[in-house]
Amino acid sequence: MILSVLEELVAPETAGDPMTAQKWVRSSLRTLSVKLEGAGHVISPPTVGRLLRKLDYSLHVNAKKVEASSAHPDREQQFDYIAVQRATFTAAGLPIISTDTKKKELVGDFKNAGQTWSLEPIAVNVHDYPHDALGRAVPYGVYDVTNNRGFIYLGTSGDTPGVRGRCHRRVVANGRPSGFPSRHRSPPGAG
Repeated sequence: MILSVLEELVAPETAGDPMTAQKWVRSSLRTLSVKLEGAGHVISPPTVGRLLRKLDYSLHVNAKKVEASSAHPDREQQFDYIAVQRATFTAAGLPIISTDTKKKELVGDFKNAGQTWSLEPIAVNVHDYPHDALGRAVPYGVYDVTNNRGFIYLGTSGDTPGVRGRCHRRVVANGRPSGFPSRHRSPPGAG
């Protein structure tokens, strides 16, 4: 019973990584403990943490990545609006699309992390100079949160909007993935 109440409390403010299935919540354990008490469940913050782990949430350390101020007066209203849109799309069976462009990689004989089984190591350039590259690959991922599936488009331009546009045009030209309606709209804030 308490797990379902906790899950309902954290659902609108849940974030995560679709690549690893890790998820986390924006509220502190103390805040969640107070909210649960308001719902009739007296519970300590450490116990809230243990319950969150049972629900597959994980603890994360802050990372200095934010440059702009997040003190926008409508910030909470924006998150609430996105949560309502996500629920509406999910109820209608429409895909919720999350998109992301990853780090550009040089294409050519360059050292990359990882290993491969072979008789001898593959010889690569000693230095990663851009002028030795055949080009740059820009991975652009599209993930359907509703149906837990996605695909990767490799572009050659650092122009993210351009890569995104070409990716979406290619999806339309090659036929939509099965389960996608012929006409759909993306919920605000999904990408």
